[in-house]
Amino acid sequence: ATSVQVAISATMNDILPWIRQATDTTAIIAGEDEALIWLYTGRKAVPSYLWRVRGRASESFGPDSLQAFLLRSGATHLILTGPDSDAAPTIDALLARRPGFLQLIRMWPGQLLAFRLHPGA
Repeated sequence: ATSVQVAISATMNDILPWIRQATDTTAIIAGEDEALIWLYTGRKAVPSYLWRVRGRASESFGPDSLQAFLLRSGATHLILTGPDSDAAPTIDALLARRPGFLQLIRMWPGQLLAFRLHPGA
């Protein structure tokens, strides 16, 4: 296994049991590796990062687009897999721009975070 695969497995080993125990079966989880979230928890899952290709790099669509997507998708929770995650800067900007929309409900070592979404906030 590569170091990337090992890191993804270690992260998911912490997050997946919590999702199964702490969320309802009707929850929709936004996160990176959404296919793994769905496969190992049975919860619907959507991406937590919206991006486009710009030259040879990716570029975030920004916090407003992410919030609109999360609302349209019906996401109830959002998982952030650490400060080096591609999603981290946009989620951080969303936290600053829309206070109360994301409520921190769980923190693991390595700055893995779980949020509950509050659409009316």
